[in-house]
Amino acid sequence: MKASSTSPLKQIAESLHLSQSTVSIVLNGRGDELRISEATQKRVREAARSIDYRPNIYARRLRKSSENNARVVGIFWSSLFLDESMGRFFRGATNYVEEKQLNCDFIIRFFLPGKLQAQRDQFTSWQFSSVIVSGASGEDVEFLSSLGNEIPIVVANDSSANISGISIDHYQLGKRCAQTLIDYGHRRIAVVGVDARSAGSSIRLAGFLDSCRENRVDIPDEWMAAIRPDDGEACRQYITSLFTAFQPPTALFVLRDTSAVNVILAMREQGIRINEDCALLVHGVNKTMQVLAPNAAYVDITMEEFAHFSIDLAVTLMNNNITTPLKRIMTPKLQIATLMRAKG
Repeated sequence: MKASSTSPLKQIAESLHLSQSTVSIVLNGRGDELRISEATQKRVREAARSIDYRPNIYARRLRKSSENNARVVGIFWSSLFLDESMGRFFRGATNYVEEKQLNCDFIIRFFLPGKLQAQRDQFTSWQFSSVIVSGASGEDVEFLSSLGNEIPIVVANDSSANISGISIDHYQLGKRCAQTLIDYGHRRIAVVGVDARSAGSSIRLAGFLDSCRENRVDIPDEWMAAIRPDDGEACRQYITSLFTAFQPPTALFVLRDTSAVNVILAMREQGIRINEDCALLVHGVNKTMQVLAPNAAYVDITMEEFAHFSIDLAVTLMNNNITTPLKRIMTPKLQIATLMRAKG
């Protein structure tokens, strides 16, 4: 009788010769924050799993509808993408859950690019049924790959071989963008967003530049702009330098739509007409960009579709206890109806 009245936390603590507060900290995902060793955290989680214990943050959600396969899905979102794309992703996620009548709760966590490992203690079955990560950098993907298979992890927009994910073949997409501009006669091409801090952008740029080299199109170093999306002044200076040159570019390729707005504003200040004086091809699209430059050509990235694919893959992994990485590939469309051809 006495054993049955002992709380699970106390039972775990006594079995491991730890304090209840230490056990509670670990099982509520604060072990790293309070500098509890990884070895101790692992012992606590294993002991909790052996008695089928779940902390309150998790149990409250599962208790209400465990028979209906309730899920707690953590969505880790990069602070680099706190823009319209975030709203579109969660709108798509909500619509998909309602359409499929899934019993899911979403918990949102934000992280700094390259710093996802600071939240290592969140990636456990005591916190989430599964995790979806959006906007992961190369360092973040490396960290996720080291975690093992305790919970299903899906990386939106990544193609790493050893982790499940929804991806675009960014290399081939970059090549398609370059080839499209070249097919339209453009050989003087500038690129904005060279310092893009996501793995996809870097791969996309590599494909773009390789296609240019294959077609003997040389892009001067000064036409490769490393400009942050929010640095309007740097963008204005860059555009001014481009279009006061003796032979300015006939086309601009922008690696991310978040950079496009400042590019468009700077071109307007210089009196450069988009797709009349200079072709503009942007990876992605947002409402502000469409208002400012409705005739811009762009790669149609549907964030709602990313959400659908990501949640569906996470559910597949959870329902079938799959630990082998699964991949799903999306193929964006190029909306180039308005793209101008090079003159002369």
